[in-house]
Order: sequence, then C-alpha cells, then structure tokens
Amino acid sequence: MELHSQLYDQDLVAHLDPLSHVTEAIKIIRTNIEFSSIDKPIRTLAVTSTLQGEGKTALIGNLAITYAQAGRKVLLIDADLRRPTTHRLFGLSNRRGLTNVLVSGRDYKEFMQQTLTENLFLLASGPIPPNPAEILMSATFTSIIEQAKSEFDMVFLDTPPINVVTDAAIISTKVDGIVYVVRAGGVDRKQLQHATSLLTQVKANVLGYVLNGIKEDADNYYYYYYYGHYSAQNQEPSRRDAKSRRRRKQAPTSPDNPFYSAPKKHRRNEPQLRAPTLPNQMPGQEPQTDQKRMMSEDE
Repeated sequence: MELHSQLYDQDLVAHLDPLSHVTEAIKIIRTNIEFSSIDKPIRTLAVTSTLQGEGKTALIGNLAITYAQAGRKVLLIDADLRRPTTHRLFGLSNRRGLTNVLVSGRDYKEFMQQTLTENLFLLASGPIPPNPAEILMSATFTSIIEQAKSEFDMVFLDTPPINVVTDAAIISTKVDGIVYVVRAGGVDRKQLQHATSLLTQVKANVLGYVLNGIKEDADNYYYYYYYGHYSAQNQEPSRRDAKSRRRRKQAPTSPDNPFYSAPKKHRRNEPQLRAPTLPNQMPGQEPQTDQKRMMSEDE
C-alpha cells in the first residue's frame, strides 16, 4: 500500500464541512442506498452519468467518505479508464493503480492508497490502457471486485458516462447496484431514455438516480435522491400524456431547470369582456332598445 502527501479537493464537502446541508443530503442518499435492498445488502456500488461533468465523481467520493465516517471499511476504485479524476479529488497519485493489477495479476492491495479519511482507501485507475472495455470484461477484473467485496464493508466504483462508452454497462453487471447521476438542466429526455435502455438491456440493478445541481432558496442542496427504476420512462406515452407534454413544452420554463413548468399568472385584475347591460327601467315597463331610444331622443 502506497502513502502520499495529499490535500482534499473542495468538492469533497463531506470531509471539509461535515455539518453542511450538502453533507446531510449525501447522508440521506447513503441511507436510501442502505434500505434499497433488504434481502441482499448492497456491498458493491457503481456510479455513472449521461455525459461528462455531471458530478458523478464528486458524488461517489463524498459517499465513500460518509460510509467511512460511519465506521465502515471502504474501498473506492476508479474504474474510469478513459478520463480518471478520482485521484485528483483526494490529492493522490495515479502513477499506479487498477490497470497495473489487471496486467500484472498482482494483489490489488499493493496498489491501494490510504486517504486522509480513516477506513477509506483508494485504488486509482493507473495508466490509461488502449483497450479499456476489453480489460473491464476480463475475469481478472471480476475477481478483483469479488476479493475486495470479501475484505471491505463497501466497495465503490467510479465509471465513465454510459452514453459515451460501454464501460459503465459492463461494470453494472459485476456489482450489486448502480446509481445514476443527472445534472439539473444538463441533459434532455432522449439522452436519459437512451441511457436507461442501455442499463435495461444488460439487466443492471438500477437503485435510483441522483439529481445534482439543485438550489432551493437560500439552502444549497446540491444532491437529491430519487429511488426507483427508469423502466417506466421507456413505455409508450398515452394520448393524454402526449397532450400534457405539449402543454408543458409551450409553458415558460425556469432557466435552472427546463423540465419545470412555471405556474400560470393570476388573471384576476386583467380586463374582461362583459355582455352589455340594459338601462334602468320602471317595473313592468318594456325594455328600451337602441332603436326606441333613438326615436325618443328625436322627438
């Protein structure tokens, strides 16, 4: 196991500010993951997203910290062999890591790195290989996950965006569950449906998705957890749903969230057209029409 001088990135709020609202939101996600499967506890968890820059690496880093703070022995594996960034969050080296284990067949614990958080260890990605998908499909990678699962209370795997490459779909078949990170206003419905279909095809256990980047009033809750599968979104829309979507498309939207439809303005003070009223008349008197009034005025 290697030791390096390190300095945590500011995105690791769970370590730098454990009493913040963001940390509390991450702990809620941790609790939901714990209770997502009662019969089969989640011991290995992967995190993916649709595109780059949606905050999946920061989320999995903060989740790993909260698990370690709860007394769990945690291993975080950077399985993003395309653009690895987990080591930067923890201020560690990426000189050696997962790819070295896969190529050499040596014990993965020789390449682990201790983080500043007690009970939390990082297995960086290592040098970027020319064939990441083929390496992740190997039996050696599967054995590493199974061995780590037997030696750690929780194993996290950071994966590439699923709409970009197939690596996340491959890894999702080797873990107990996968969580999907979506940045508010960052992707459209078609991209989400495509990502959902990719996970559905490999029969991945999608625990839910995390909506990232939400700001509510003065409190900044950057993470919000939605439990449930995406399969319902793949169903053919009904005629009523299609009409409602057209209405939402025509309605004004918030700049922070294009899926949000602004409420209609109150029209109480707007001018209204009313039917003309008849002039005042005596009881029993025949109402005067415009023609009769003109004749009486001429007389």
